[in-house]
Amino acid sequence: MSESGRLFRKQGGAGWIVLADRLPEIGGSLRVLGERLLERIDLSRRPICVASAEADLDEVETFVEDLEGWLGSEALLLVPEELLDLDWRKAGLVVITGGPPSVWVSVLASRDPEAPGLVEADEGTLLYVVGEAAEAMGSWIVQSDGLRLSGIGWLRGAVVLAGRAEPASVSGVPELLSREDHSYALGLGEEAVLALGPVGEVEVWGEARPTITLGRGWR
Repeated sequence: MSESGRLFRKQGGAGWIVLADRLPEIGGSLRVLGERLLERIDLSRRPICVASAEADLDEVETFVEDLEGWLGSEALLLVPEELLDLDWRKAGLVVITGGPPSVWVSVLASRDPEAPGLVEADEGTLLYVVGEAAEAMGSWIVQSDGLRLSGIGWLRGAVVLAGRAEPASVSGVPELLSREDHSYALGLGEEAVLALGPVGEVEVWGEARPTITLGRGWR
């Protein structure tokens, strides 16, 4: 297994997980991102945007309108609790945005274990997680006061830091990395987009590269 494959231990079936610091600009400067999305998602499936109450509603509405025009299909706008009933096997592009991270942990960690979840997602599913929602995807969440909470763990061993390009400078992160074996911090600075595929693919889809700080146990 490659070093990147050992580091980015993604949970979930044959779908992709994409992490970004903010909602993408549809038709904007992120040309590579648009091309990659069109290559990976099943266009026959309705796109979905899930936004928490704390998300910027105007920004979300603008994004959804642009997404519908770009893909030529009507998008479904959901609140976090409606993810409990989502059949990931029928989902194409699923965009998750807004905070706090604890909202997404509460919802996604409480799914019925027998319900089709992300692990059943197929190659036509792409989960695009933005900002504070992306921070919930790791094993831990480091709060502004340096305290840590448990994340969903879809990125095992990770602490994700959205909007911060230097994860080692964030209070509480160095301490976590020094204690947890094979841990790492993923900094998603401005225009950083990291895509993780079903068989160990690790690709940069944004204009900037994410920043990685390794914890104990890595060579």
